[in-house]
Amino acid sequence: MLEASSITKSFFGKEALRGLDFTLEAGEVHCLVGENGAGKSTFVKILSGVHPDYQGRISIDGNDVRLDSPRISRSCGIAAIQQSRDLVPTLSIVDNLFLGIERESAARFLKREEMVDQAQSILSLFRKSLDYYALIRNLEVEDQEIVAIGKAILMNCKYLLMDETTAPLGGHDQDTLFELIRQLKREGIGILYISHNLKELYQIGDRVTVLRDGEDVYTGDIPDNDRLIALMIGKEPLALHDTVRTSLQGGKPILELSGVSLIDQLFNINFEVRAGEIVGIYGLEGRGLHVLGETIFGLHPKATGTVCVNGRCIKNSIRSRMRSGIGYVPNDRALKGLLLIRSVGENLNLVRIAESNSVHVTGRRIEQVSEQGISRFQIKALSHLQEVRFLSGGNQQKVMLAKWLTGKRPIVVMDEPTEGVDVGVRLEIHSLLREMSNDGSAIVLISTDLDQLLILCHRVLIMSRGKLRRSYDLVASSVQKNVILEEALFKV
Repeated sequence: MLEASSITKSFFGKEALRGLDFTLEAGEVHCLVGENGAGKSTFVKILSGVHPDYQGRISIDGNDVRLDSPRISRSCGIAAIQQSRDLVPTLSIVDNLFLGIERESAARFLKREEMVDQAQSILSLFRKSLDYYALIRNLEVEDQEIVAIGKAILMNCKYLLMDETTAPLGGHDQDTLFELIRQLKREGIGILYISHNLKELYQIGDRVTVLRDGEDVYTGDIPDNDRLIALMIGKEPLALHDTVRTSLQGGKPILELSGVSLIDQLFNINFEVRAGEIVGIYGLEGRGLHVLGETIFGLHPKATGTVCVNGRCIKNSIRSRMRSGIGYVPNDRALKGLLLIRSVGENLNLVRIAESNSVHVTGRRIEQVSEQGISRFQIKALSHLQEVRFLSGGNQQKVMLAKWLTGKRPIVVMDEPTEGVDVGVRLEIHSLLREMSNDGSAIVLISTDLDQLLILCHRVLIMSRGKLRRSYDLVASSVQKNVILEEALFKV
């Protein structure tokens, strides 16, 4: 058993954890849930040895330990898959998998073939065909996550900490991971499992601890969904009703894509979005969704075809697309959306600076934009001067959204905007999208979460292998979820 008692941790005088008690037994999945900023990731980092200045007691197998470094944590049998994926972007897959546990010969040379063989046996569980010498920075987000999972498994741990591990994974990879978790349980490994997708708890969880404002408010059997949400947010949850969709009366399109292609990734993409319309792009991971969002924003200079705004074709460059009114919220805030070692205020002003013709931005102007963004998006930060890396994942997501959406923007491409956020923030983002739609913004919503698209969108386009296969008009007719799933899964 791993037992933590009265764990307290503060940042800049503010308590992130207050007297947390938690136990993890061999062969169980103990889920840890709570809103963004409740202290979940902080607790994982304490157990990982990342935050040694905690107060309280931790014992492992009956022996008191002080987890004041990652090395000591690993020596106690603890392995962690961090929310931020602690991988080195400039190293290869195999080097990341064995970083710190390299296989060496008697002459202290690396046993490359042995390491690659072991890497293959681990990653083959996910049926992935990857170049083991490929750099991490060149991988898709879901493949990076699989490498992080494999790295933890190679530690031969007794306790595995999983922080939002499924967030970047597609449906098949999630199913594979759940089967792997069940196998680890049978082998007696204790698993601490964090996820904002509450459905997952009922699939693999044995017990749950609910954190609210740094305190554990419940530990026990997993209650029903409404009760669980009420424990997390401290009040009964609001019902998540369908959007009242109204016809847009066939107005002129604001955004038009014609013949957009990218070698081996996109093939003759054609669609349009009108003012006030939310158009969803749905498909499986690796089928071109994320590349499409990047291409609309001008991130792929080799793309062909035309992207037009209000009837005027826009040059294929980021600056041109931005100045035409296109905003872009990427699917990975850490790698693509934020400067983590810069302040909240600096991040919130990046778009303003990029669009400005002036080389000077006053401190007062930065402060004004920051205050506006922090207030509108209810970002929990000590001030606009706090570095983004010290915020919770959900508040980082809010900073990324606020960076683009402070002020009116006619066109926004949003790629997985609710990934890795809690139920409350998810509802806030849904409300924001509806508000933008009502104000006349054209929104392209890219997501692998079909339920989210069915709630929010006027139309849903199905994408597979770089092609748009079919369009479903959710205003004109009622479309069954299983029909769209069948189209996405089988008609490829």
